[in-house]
Amino acid sequence: EPGTPEATLQTYVDAVWSGDSTLALSLLTEKARKDHEENYSGSPFLNCGSEAGSMLIVERVTRSADDTQATVIVRVESFGGSGISWDRSSWTRDVALVREAGEWRIADAYLCL
Repeated sequence: EPGTPEATLQTYVDAVWSGDSTLALSLLTEKARKDHEENYSGSPFLNCGSEAGSMLIVERVTRSADDTQATVIVRVESFGGSGISWDRSSWTRDVALVREAGEWRIADAYLCL
């Protein structure tokens, strides 16, 4: 649903996986953008793209009582391999978001899922 923390995260992940660093950076908080520019300039999301077979699943969303902060818990599942050998991996990550100027923004300067 547009305007939710989950929608912001999905847009961010789509942007990173497709190589649209301009859009991805626009979805970070002001502080995270500054941190990113200071520490990760040059190749903003190097080695951060999706591999074929990766999937992002939102497991849970929590919001603060005043609706200014949210945590989205996601599970990333990857499937890959070749020939007769196939691998599957799965891991979870908590993603912090903050409401800035009425919009949800990601508070992590280098979120790579």
